[in-house]
Amino acid sequence: MGFNQLNEGLPENCNCIEKAINHEEVVFARHFNKPNLRLQDFSSPWEKDKFLPVPKWLNLKDCFQVCGKKGVSIHIWNKQSENYVIQHYLNIFKVVSPKNKNAVLIFKIKPDAGKVVHTPREYDIFHHDFYKTDNFAIDLLEFIAFINLSDYL
Repeated sequence: MGFNQLNEGLPENCNCIEKAINHEEVVFARHFNKPNLRLQDFSSPWEKDKFLPVPKWLNLKDCFQVCGKKGVSIHIWNKQSENYVIQHYLNIFKVVSPKNKNAVLIFKIKPDAGKVVHTPREYDIFHHDFYKTDNFAIDLLEFIAFINLSDYL
């Protein structure tokens, strides 16, 4: 399981996966907005922005900030979090367009897919960052359910 892409460009002594949790039996959620799930739906902000100038607010010497850009945002999915997570996605993506199939994928992450770190925010205690291995592929996820957000409007 390699993390060369993750480690590229990290500040000195920075290890994004140092506090990785055992995620093999944990269920997660991620919003997506296309009819068919694609590899791009699991792109990190770093991967999406790699051809853009570095944002002025991003301190490339700050391990937490850089790791946050390199991780894929996901949420833990369980009885305590599911209502919060659905509301969170509805608040962020207020306009639910049938054309875009706004939905939430419920899934597990297979061991060779990567590592997960609990990265709670002040406003979001269920937030986690998923750090993909260099060989990540969609088939390294175990799909459990798709939830259509329009069902909650």
